[in-house]
Amino acid sequence: MGVVYLWAGRYEEALECFEEATEVRMECLVEDHPDIVVSLAKKGMVQFALDQLEEAQQSFEQALNIRHHVLDSDHLELAKIRNNLGCVMYQRGQLVDALE
Repeated sequence: MGVVYLWAGRYEEALECFEEATEVRMECLVEDHPDIVVSLAKKGMVQFALDQLEEAQQSFEQALNIRHHVLDSDHLELAKIRNNLGCVMYQRGQLVDALE
């Protein structure tokens, strides 16, 4: 449902769905499961859309930390998360950090 709300521009409802999905997945799955990363990344996208930049940065960083344990550093999924994190950091004025 979160994705439907996201596409419809109903960000608050999307965020609730992604927060719940993240919590449930963290309780039920191993800590480095890819589904947790998906939920965190989607949660971060909604937080970014809501201008909750600090929270979005935390979500993307958490997703990135989990994925680093499972994937090679040049994997496409890691690149997407890094790109999202860079956009958030840019918006927050963290220009030097965003370039890394």
